[in-house]
Amino acid sequence: MAAVTVHSDEQQCGVEQIVSRAGIVTYNVGCLSTRACAVPVKRDVSRLSARSMFGTDSGIITCQQCCNGTDLCNNQGCGISGFDPSTGKYCYSCPQHAQADKCDHINFCYKDQDCYIGETTFVSDSFYESRCQSKPLCPVAGSGKTACCSTQLCNSGNLLSSGSPGRTTPIPHVNHTAPHCPSQWIIRKISDSAQFLYCFYPNKQVSWATAKLICNHHNTHLPIIETDQEKAIIDGITSHAEIWLDATDKDREGVYIWSTSNETVLKYYWADNEPDDQRYPEDEDCLEMGPNYLMGWNDAPCDRLVGVLCEYGVTKHVQQPSIACPTGWRSAFNLEYCIVRKSLNWYQSKNYCITLGAHLPILDSSAKMDKIRQFEPNMEFWTDGTEEQHQGRWQWSAISEDIHNNLWLDGEPNNYLGLKEDCMETGEKYGWRWNDAPCSWQNRSTHIVCEKPNPKFDTVFG
Repeated sequence: MAAVTVHSDEQQCGVEQIVSRAGIVTYNVGCLSTRACAVPVKRDVSRLSARSMFGTDSGIITCQQCCNGTDLCNNQGCGISGFDPSTGKYCYSCPQHAQADKCDHINFCYKDQDCYIGETTFVSDSFYESRCQSKPLCPVAGSGKTACCSTQLCNSGNLLSSGSPGRTTPIPHVNHTAPHCPSQWIIRKISDSAQFLYCFYPNKQVSWATAKLICNHHNTHLPIIETDQEKAIIDGITSHAEIWLDATDKDREGVYIWSTSNETVLKYYWADNEPDDQRYPEDEDCLEMGPNYLMGWNDAPCDRLVGVLCEYGVTKHVQQPSIACPTGWRSAFNLEYCIVRKSLNWYQSKNYCITLGAHLPILDSSAKMDKIRQFEPNMEFWTDGTEEQHQGRWQWSAISEDIHNNLWLDGEPNNYLGLKEDCMETGEKYGWRWNDAPCSWQNRSTHIVCEKPNPKFDTVFG
């Protein structure tokens, strides 16, 4: 998905071709002032620099062009032909927008898909969803609230049968003093002093963003599950329907957050062979559960149409008892280590350690490396080190401290072949030195190593 910008009357669409020092060709595209488009290009190839209309300075600018008059006209030019219309089309793609003509993202839809827009009216407000839609699933023409079309960027507000852009009332903030359920509350008592309230919408099949909005509008939220007891309650309510959960890893792949409380998910109930985002071309960033997955959790595309169950009150986190390491905890340096034979990416490995009340190992000394090597000499595993979102600085993510010691392999870290390698791995293959690798790669590790404090006190205080 890409952002799209509408230029003003004083601007045109622009495209700029750049050749880097390594010979890699890239393009800048965007809106440019008419004045910038009219100024001749000046280059100094000998110094490998150029004056960019977009304000960048990253190599030789070999071509600059402007265009006007048609949508996305700058998807071609400077020697490129743009996309082939026979393979598909660009469509507006926003899971939730308050105005029918105010979607600011686009996506490429394949030839077996059309552009879709749908309107949902909730109480007195309308909101819209636009996306690519499989042609067989497109609504019948003239259905009013939903529509499909087959030309470039055609799924705007005037596609709906009313012929108008629709209401422009922004979605209000939740301002109810008490939760509300349009049907009937499902009440489940936890103890004499605690109970959960649930509101089920049996006839709604909506995207994750729409489901979240429905719950928020009535001062509720999508289900947050932190204990086995809560899981059992929701299993009983939704035994015949799939529902969305409140968790998503949209912001950071593999790190699921309860979107309402902004807390990391600590306890998982995955269905067999889940999560499996890496096996599919479409991002699966939202969690659903239901009978199709034997009441386990599944990661799914957020625009999938799934049922809605709302829950009242953000459940206060209940401290879980320490979870045993499947292979037994091993002690060293006032720390405990759990080593499990399992191949996961960095994010999944980090989450696995979190479920054990631990984190990936902070290898801030050669002595730690040697000790883990004694525990299991024939393995490769992820460490806690990462430079992701740290402006090029490597940090131990669990303690947010810069990495100062240097146990890197010669020539590392190096972002090999231009790949974004933001996570640290080590093990026998690397001579027990550090190597940088893409965080999302699944086949890098043979084991997961988790580390947690195990303090020893020799002094008795009386």
